[in-house]
Amino acid sequence: MATRHRESESVERFIRDRQLVLMRRAIATLAAAGDDELQFQFHRLAGSLGTYQLHAAAQLLRELEGRAQTPSEAGASHDGLRAEAVSGLRVIVSAMAVA
Repeated sequence: MATRHRESESVERFIRDRQLVLMRRAIATLAAAGDDELQFQFHRLAGSLGTYQLHAAAQLLRELEGRAQTPSEAGASHDGLRAEAVSGLRVIVSAMAVA
């Protein structure tokens, strides 16, 4: 029975490590994305992160995607949306790293 428990822990650790890699890649992608591709990246990354059970990150990016459609009407700039996404994802990564 102890072996089964260790396997479970190792699988959980593997999944968490993979999630962290994906989150860091998402942050890098958004930091480098041009204004013209920001909305697309929010959409793409929300789907990718959601697939890996990173629901808080996916929800954040879905909300930002909606606001990116008309940033001036939403009272935000592309730079502001990008900064909000990057800082929000970094907060999630920090929480994951200590969990």
